[in-house]
Amino acid sequence: MAQLAPEQQHEYSPRPLLHLLTIASRNMRVRLAFGYVFLVTVLLLAAGGIFRAALNNSIDREARALLTERWGGVRGYLTLSEGRPIWVYESGDSVQVEAVNRLRRRLLIADANGNLLEISDRFPLADLETREALRAAAVLAEPAFESRTDNEDREYLIRRGPFPHRDTLLVLALAQPLEGIHRESRTVIRWFFWTLPALIALLGALAWQMAGRALLPLRQLSKAAEVVSSETLSLRISPRGAGDEVDVLTVQFNEMLDRLERSFERVKRFTIDASHELRTPITAIRGQLEVALITARTKEDYRAAIETAMEDVERLSKIVRSMLLLSQAESGQVSLQMLLLDLSSAVKEAAGHFELPAAAKGLKLSVVAPEHCMAQVDPIQFERLAMNLLSNAFKYTRPGDSISVTLSRFESDVVFTVADTGPGIAAEHLPYIFDRFYRVRDDGHDADKGIGLGLSFVQWIAQAHGGNVEVRSAEGQGAAFVVTLPAGDTASSLRVLPID
Repeated sequence: MAQLAPEQQHEYSPRPLLHLLTIASRNMRVRLAFGYVFLVTVLLLAAGGIFRAALNNSIDREARALLTERWGGVRGYLTLSEGRPIWVYESGDSVQVEAVNRLRRRLLIADANGNLLEISDRFPLADLETREALRAAAVLAEPAFESRTDNEDREYLIRRGPFPHRDTLLVLALAQPLEGIHRESRTVIRWFFWTLPALIALLGALAWQMAGRALLPLRQLSKAAEVVSSETLSLRISPRGAGDEVDVLTVQFNEMLDRLERSFERVKRFTIDASHELRTPITAIRGQLEVALITARTKEDYRAAIETAMEDVERLSKIVRSMLLLSQAESGQVSLQMLLLDLSSAVKEAAGHFELPAAAKGLKLSVVAPEHCMAQVDPIQFERLAMNLLSNAFKYTRPGDSISVTLSRFESDVVFTVADTGPGIAAEHLPYIFDRFYRVRDDGHDADKGIGLGLSFVQWIAQAHGGNVEVRSAEGQGAAFVVTLPAGDTASSLRVLPID
């Protein structure tokens, strides 16, 4: 037997077709269109079956009603003479003649003993009407209906039963052919199912178009996602205005791009600011050492240069430690150790560290707090929060200004406020006041106000405790930082958040 070459065997392999079917089945548009077509096809088939059953029931009801009507017509025209049926009508009345002929076309009359008195030649299968069957029909309570098929497979509906006529009991049977009516119904059903493939094909085309239109926004989202990068984060997709799930997804996609764009901007600004902060002390250290190498002649010269460089090294070390701690906080490596703490004592103790410096600077420092104010906090982080806010207020106030520290309890929250009467913060600085390395500089007084991470830590600590911090300030009217923390047992809902 001849065998196919390997190339021919590969050509006739069903695997490529199966692979194509597998790929098509994974296509959402194909699945949606197929689902539409399958669902509507099932509905059409079910509707066709229901219509066919309803049509057959309607035909059966009409045939029964017609036989019942003719049964009453027989009573109007039939009489008995010497035990024999006689039809009484006006022979000159064409309507009566036609009615009697229609009644006698498929009719059987017998007496109560089963003896045939009259039978039409069109009555189907008269040999089944035996004497026993006719006697059994005579004792029925009311006429009964029966379906019957003749030798040529033509279907009839027969009404047979007792037919009292005056003092005589007769048996009457009337037949109604159903073949013509069923033929018409079968033609209708046949046309329905013959046109069904064309309807399904048309439905498939419409479903394919509908699925394509429904998935168009998703394709736009997919294309937008393909081109998203740090240079194209400003890309946005316009919602269709339909208010459906796709519009919701589009809005969420745009909001995600907004968050990514803000995050990239923060990272970019952080990189620039960090580079600047690190470059300044490094440049100073290098310049001092170079000057020492060129000009120093004695031990004292070298020692002075080294001491000055060490101050900048310490500043550099402080920046690196703060950046490391901030990085750990962002990555969730800093967890809170929650304890029940009296915040009144903690606030008073933190303010106590600034009493002497404030007095030396000519500042007025006041603390207003209840005798006890208990809350679940991390003692170390809360102390850092309070010290950063107090240090920030101390740096940006001038002799004669005042700093007020208040602690209060409102239902389930604790509100901690540090306010000063200093120069305040201009409106253009307020949106960025908690950003890393962001500082409001005053060239006329203490140009260097630190490394710009204190308020970022304050915001992270407040959010990590499930609270928040806000700033209220106007230029020339001082500044107030308000921290709101949960006062109750919030250990079950604590979260460590990255700095926003």
